[in-house]
Amino acid sequence: MQIIPFVAPTAAEAFARIQSQMGPEAVVLNVRQIPVSGLARLWRKPNIEVLACPAGTLRMDSGPVETQPVLQKPAPAPVTIEPPTAIESTRTDVRQPSSRWGVASLLPSAGLNTLSIETILADLESEWGTDPPVDLATEMSRLRETLRRHWQVQGPPLVQRPQVFIGPQGSGKTTALCKWMSQLMLAESKQPRIVRMDGVTANTSETLDVHAEILGISVARTPMGPSEKASGEWELVDIPGVDWRDPRALGELRRVLDKISGPEIHLVLNGAYEVPVLLSQIRAFSHLSISGLIVTHLDEEPRWGKLWNLVLGAPLALRFLSVGPSIPGGFLSANPDQLNDRWLRR
Repeated sequence: MQIIPFVAPTAAEAFARIQSQMGPEAVVLNVRQIPVSGLARLWRKPNIEVLACPAGTLRMDSGPVETQPVLQKPAPAPVTIEPPTAIESTRTDVRQPSSRWGVASLLPSAGLNTLSIETILADLESEWGTDPPVDLATEMSRLRETLRRHWQVQGPPLVQRPQVFIGPQGSGKTTALCKWMSQLMLAESKQPRIVRMDGVTANTSETLDVHAEILGISVARTPMGPSEKASGEWELVDIPGVDWRDPRALGELRRVLDKISGPEIHLVLNGAYEVPVLLSQIRAFSHLSISGLIVTHLDEEPRWGKLWNLVLGAPLALRFLSVGPSIPGGFLSANPDQLNDRWLRR
């Protein structure tokens, strides 16, 4: 992979040079501010460095490009699983499937739990019979088709509605917001409005302020009303993470969300956590009118197939996938083939 740095007074100028030299399909890997040394910092503004590579040279499975320090992820706290309610697939036991289909042996290794495996195999056998095809390639094709039918189709986020990021503490929602903000600014030449709201605790995110400053975007403290928004202007709202096991914290979060007019609420989850934890977190936030899921930290989790547990076990659409800490790289619109290609190698 050929990584080329572009340095310019502003991120927009650097991105214009990238498009001129590499074309519109170039991949932006990272954006950072280059500090001015010595007394010159009193009168000179810092330059912006953008790392980019030509289209087609960045492989998702090669891991992220480490271009900035990575904060150590805190270990997951002990989890108390509540009795299953509407989301039943918190079952963690994985029994050996009894199906005669050869693909049955692939499902446990992908991180699928017993309930998800039973659902998939029942659909396969209902559609094509208990006797599998004569070749594994046909089985794989039919497995893909079965999984696609379970995908919850949802339209793209609506620009006229505030896009609000919520989630457990340490889920990576501020980084995900920075990735989306950078993509809007650099790839689409759209300057979003960024809001850093206080929640149960004060929002002291320096990451958001730093990346907004690099891109020349001011950070507001309160969301706009419907009459204040310019047509076609995105508004991204960051709210501090909460303890998803604390009903009082979740109640306070709801009161904060009630202050935002017509939001689309994205629940951000750490994909490196185990499936029972993720499903319990979805259940804890499920009363907050969530529009969809964003799953982060997927550079730390090779079993992307386990995300099918969320698709099958929760009544929410999977909207975005975030891979690695680099900003703006690795922020992808989710689709079923992305999950399947990572473990059903063609």
